[in-house]
Amino acid sequence: PAPGGGGRFLAPGRGRGGGARRTGGGRGDPRAREIQRRLLRCEAAEELLEECAEGASEGGAFCADFDAVNAVTAVFRLSAMELPARGALTGDARFLGLLAVAEGFVPNLEARSLANLLHGYARLGWLPGEEALESLRARALELAEASAFKPVDLASALWAFAKLQTQPGEELTRELLAQGLARLRDFKAQDVANTLWAVASLELPVGREAVGMLVGALRGRYADLDPQHFAHVFWALARLQHRAPGPVLTALLSASRQRMREFAPRELCALAWALQELEHNPGEPWLALAVAQQARAVAAGAGEGSDGGGSPMSLDGPSRELAVVVEAYERFTGRPAEEALGGGGEGKHGASQVRAETRAIARTAAARTPHAATSTLSARSMSVAVASR
Repeated sequence: PAPGGGGRFLAPGRGRGGGARRTGGGRGDPRAREIQRRLLRCEAAEELLEECAEGASEGGAFCADFDAVNAVTAVFRLSAMELPARGALTGDARFLGLLAVAEGFVPNLEARSLANLLHGYARLGWLPGEEALESLRARALELAEASAFKPVDLASALWAFAKLQTQPGEELTRELLAQGLARLRDFKAQDVANTLWAVASLELPVGREAVGMLVGALRGRYADLDPQHFAHVFWALARLQHRAPGPVLTALLSASRQRMREFAPRELCALAWALQELEHNPGEPWLALAVAQQARAVAAGAGEGSDGGGSPMSLDGPSRELAVVVEAYERFTGRPAEEALGGGGEGKHGASQVRAETRAIARTAAARTPHAATSTLSARSMSVAVASR
């Protein structure tokens, strides 16, 4: 069987993140339980796809012995693996057979399985066809109206729809948000951050009070957020034009500072962009650490030429990410960003080279119109940047 018509891969983002989840064991007959054990042992995409082909060579269908849990587990596990080129997957009968089987189980999936399937699709970047999407929405609405979703599943479902850049539908949106807001005390900090990002990314109809409740649910748990989720929160606040109380932003920034070395360039770029949109000055110490971290990460990621030096930098790609952080530093402090870098060296990409690269970026940004670097980065591009890592 073929999956519902119109399914396609979305344009690739920067990773497939979204947070760790678990899939349970098969609860069907012994055959399904054995398949589940084998699926959970698979470590590579080819190995898992071969499990999907089991029995097909004798004229049977792909995934013929899979039950619903097996099918969801296979999609979910595959989404976390290193995959071949997407063009190769769309022509792989094993992959298409798996999708078709998974879609067939949707009308009867339990809440956790449905959330995991949506999560798997989102991490894969696979947008099902409209008929399959309608089936997913319909089943999700039935489960939501029955209050079957756990808090983590509510957040995961919203995150998945946002990652797939498709609306859940008016009724489902209302149910997911109402239940989520009513059960915020049971949300993990990462789930709150993902929900905020989904609300902003999908431009869901929520009022300022609801956004305030989500932000308030993070109070006392800022240290539980990782860099991706700090970026989620600040990007969402900027996108929603919601100015959280100063002490809340200060506490968030203080917690993010403790993990500055863990920030990927795009996450720090999104955070610096959001601070400028919110017109919130994080203070010179935070900005100095951000410039140093961004310059270090960009320099370390730059390719090395035959002379051993870093490749030329411009306001494209990674250097544009540096330019946004440089611009934030100079806007809020009124001083050149190179002052944020100290002496010493770190191998071929030592501090002196980093300072020179940062100075070049700063000069290029300053030569443009005010806020030139951030003006070239739309809120949507920032959403893609921080959606996953």
